[in-house]
Amino acid sequence: MLSTLDDYSESICERDRRPNRLGARKVDLIGIAHDFNNLLNPILMSVRLLQMNRPEDERQRLMKVLQASAERGAEMVKGFLASCQESGDSNQESGGQ
Repeated sequence: MLSTLDDYSESICERDRRPNRLGARKVDLIGIAHDFNNLLNPILMSVRLLQMNRPEDERQRLMKVLQASAERGAEMVKGFLASCQESGDSNQESGGQ
């Protein structure tokens, strides 16, 4: 999943320098939105289930799902930001070309 996000973020950062950047950015953002939707669905489902009266072992399992999803989301964002930062650095080194 993270490599997919890295691909998206690299693509967005690189396409900023192209003439048709709005259309390309839109396609990339749709992919990122899809990945974040896949990330948020287990979080939302776990919260709904935790609001119900559940056995303790199931509650613990759901808490692990929440934690894993949140950590995955944090890693996705870090990867996205790092990729854009690296792309910006290489753009500055090449004189903005």
